[in-house]
Amino acid sequence: MTQNSNEMFELNVRDLIERIWRARRKIVLFQLLSLLATIFVILFWPRSYSSEAKIFLQRGHESVSLDPTATTGKTIALQQAGRDAEIKSAIDVLMSRGIIEATVDELTPDVVLGSVAVGEAKKTAVGDAIKSVLGSAVNLIRSIDPASDRERAVISIEKGLVVDAERKSEIISVIYEADTPELAQTVVAGIVDEYKAKHSELHRTTGSTAFFDEQSSRLREELETASNALGKAKNALGVASINDQRAIMESRLGSIRQSLMDNEKDMNAGVAMGRSLMSQLRSRPKRLERSATTKRNSPEDLQGQALYNLTLKLAEAQSNFKSSHPSVRSLQAQVIEAKQELASQRTDQVEKVNDINPVHEKLTFDYTSNKAKLAGLKASREKLSNQERDLLAQIRDLNKHAIKIEQMERDVKVADKKYMTYAENLEEARVGQALQANSISSINIAQDATLQEKPVAPSKPLVVLCGLLFAMAGSVALAFLSAQFDDRITTQNMARKALGVPVLGVLPNARRHSRIPV
Repeated sequence: MTQNSNEMFELNVRDLIERIWRARRKIVLFQLLSLLATIFVILFWPRSYSSEAKIFLQRGHESVSLDPTATTGKTIALQQAGRDAEIKSAIDVLMSRGIIEATVDELTPDVVLGSVAVGEAKKTAVGDAIKSVLGSAVNLIRSIDPASDRERAVISIEKGLVVDAERKSEIISVIYEADTPELAQTVVAGIVDEYKAKHSELHRTTGSTAFFDEQSSRLREELETASNALGKAKNALGVASINDQRAIMESRLGSIRQSLMDNEKDMNAGVAMGRSLMSQLRSRPKRLERSATTKRNSPEDLQGQALYNLTLKLAEAQSNFKSSHPSVRSLQAQVIEAKQELASQRTDQVEKVNDINPVHEKLTFDYTSNKAKLAGLKASREKLSNQERDLLAQIRDLNKHAIKIEQMERDVKVADKKYMTYAENLEEARVGQALQANSISSINIAQDATLQEKPVAPSKPLVVLCGLLFAMAGSVALAFLSAQFDDRITTQNMARKALGVPVLGVLPNARRHSRIPV
């Protein structure tokens, strides 16, 4: 049984090999046609050219700051470990239909579709014929769902555009393939220019400058109104600052009350001093007898002086007149009489000295001074009491207006804070607008769109590899198909299967027996 199976397997393999061998001409012809097709594609297939630009997306005003409209209220802290999201967003924008449509509108659909030549492509008659045939076929397919030239240009860029970036890299590559290197370069440059213009616009809220300008003007007017109202209220009250004025008043009130306490203490001391002085004055006499002295009588002294004068006159008269002269005699009589009178009055007088008591005088002076001091302290106390009442009235008046003034101050602070916030946001919006107007952004072109004259398609190594694989796979498939559909009876096994009868004999399969003589 095993021997019969081996014989059957050998017969089947031999039969298969014989059938493949009989199809050797077809296989060789197919391989030659594959080789010719490969050479034809390499030589005559229309070329495609590529252009590449590299964009360096550095950190700039757009990526490190929030839009002014996002900072007018409560903000949420955003944490981002890397820039993958930003790079991905930039790639999405570059490949977006909006950028592509703007590029098509800028270059015109005729340029993108090749109707208007940009540069010179290498042309051959065969290549033109292929393009013509393919173009006719494509136009026939397009006629099913017709589209405008602009739409076809957009679709053409979408198919040929490749935007990519390496992981953890800030460089974005923009690649496009076209029929000419100049067209590829033009499209890539257009895509990059449109993205640069769009980048600043995407990171800025439209109309934010006008909004913040309007809000800043309104808030400035509110701040001026609140400040003027606060100034008028303070001027009417006569204060510069409620807290400072209250501190001044409290300090003055404390000083007045301290003075009142000192005044009361001094008055109590003065009253006690006055009582003590009065008690001492009552116990001290006002005057004191010190001593008694004997003095000469004053009239006696006068008579002695008169006698002396008469004696002088008598001596003068005696020198001028005779002793019998009436003047001399008269003077002599007066002298005698004066001597008698003087002798009758010669007595001594005792005089007593009664002086003021110095202790009583000192006590009287101290008492008077203390009384004057008490009068001054009393007047001072009345004045301090009046000042205290006036100051307390001022404090009550200040406290009554303090709530209104403090509310107005809070309104001014709130208005000032709002105004400063919107003024800063206005400046940020103006900076963004100026950057956009001057085309200043964090986008830097690391590499301009290249002009690569070497075609990228068809790739010769890839075409050769595909041709070889196609020839080999096609040859194997053709061999098996030929063996499958070859129904000629060449072996006794095939004859037995086809006829259903046993095989009685086999003619030798040799070239010398292939012809039978007639």
